Amino acid sequence: MRARPARRLSRALCTQMSGARANLLAVATVSTLVYAAGVSIGRIQVQAVDTSEVEAYLAGQVEALHDLASGSLRVRTAGYPVPWYQQEARLLRSEFAIELVPVAGCVVSTTQSQAIRGYNQVTLAIIQQRFGSSVFEEATARAVDEAKKARQ
Repeated sequence: MRARPARRLSRALCTQMSGARANLLAVATVSTLVYAAGVSIGRIQVQAVDTSEVEAYLAGQVEALHDLASGSLRVRTAGYPVPWYQQEARLLRSEFAIELVPVAGCVVSTTQSQAIRGYNQVTLAIIQQRFGSSVFEEATARAVDEAKKARQ
């Protein structure tokens, strides 16, 4: 099988997929898909690979851009919540309009992890640009203090 140039491949992918999100994903994953197709390039035989993690990462970024365009600032979380999670979520929501969104529990697949990573990479950059790099540290410190006072 002869490898198609990346430009033709991206056009072929874009015509097969519909919607702006699919087009963005198709263009962004062209280089990965060239290698994933199991094609021969000269004397080099390239084997098929699983691109689900890359696709999940890019899908997370696209979802973040969609949410930002609609005016939502969200950060996805996973894992067992810390004792002061509710206080921190309330502070971030009330003072910065940032919503913490739990999307997974303690067991997170690599695909989920990559989607969360891609999403948060986009949103955290915007949040830090708007509010400074220490916004989460300050909110966490205040939430821990509130949680300690509530226990006493």
